[in-house]
Amino acid sequence: MAHLFWHEHQVRRRQVYIAKRPVADVMIAAFAMRFQGIITRNADDFREIAPAMTIVVP
Repeated sequence: MAHLFWHEHQVRRRQVYIAKRPVADVMIAAFAMRFQGIITRNADDFREIAPAMTIVVP
């Protein structure tokens, strides 16, 4: 999943200017996909990486 997310991010970044993404965010998103979601305060960052993932904002 991490490889797929990073690849998709690079493709989007080359097509249109989007904010740089730390590799750590991609790895966290890939790990969270194993458990079908994440609880985070910066939901916008993760929605950009994995739009299909369940994101809960506390």
